[in-house]
Amino acid sequence: MNIVRWNPYRDVNDMIRTMNRFFEDEPTARGYNREKGCWAPAVDIEENDTQVMLKAEMPGFSPEEIDISLKEDMLEIKAEAKSEEEKVEKNYIRRERRCGSFYRAFELSEGLDTANAKASYKNGLLELVIPKKVKETVPEIKIKVNQE
Repeated sequence: MNIVRWNPYRDVNDMIRTMNRFFEDEPTARGYNREKGCWAPAVDIEENDTQVMLKAEMPGFSPEEIDISLKEDMLEIKAEAKSEEEKVEKNYIRRERRCGSFYRAFELSEGLDTANAKASYKNGLLELVIPKKVKETVPEIKIKVNQE
């Protein structure tokens, strides 16, 4: 049996490393990657018996800058935020507002009526409602069996 020297700070160091990892990864979870300068909106997708509803937080865009595409069971959202013209005389202390484009794609369930999808954009919130196709009910057919 090996004797291991007890280090009272080992658990504290493990906790510090875990917390550092959490705070480094947290911006990525919100859709921002510092290294690449990428941004993507936070999205909620709900489904019930009659429709699929998507909500995406996209502040600062105009409806003309947002491109939504529905192809069979694939939903694509693209947008590009134009940067303001930078003037040399401005002296920024900090600049965090984004510019550039993003692309998000989602695989949706089958049986959606994409032709009747409706989108709205208000106060930075994009809402997309895609109804489900009405299932045709097949009438019950009774077969008479002759008994001989």
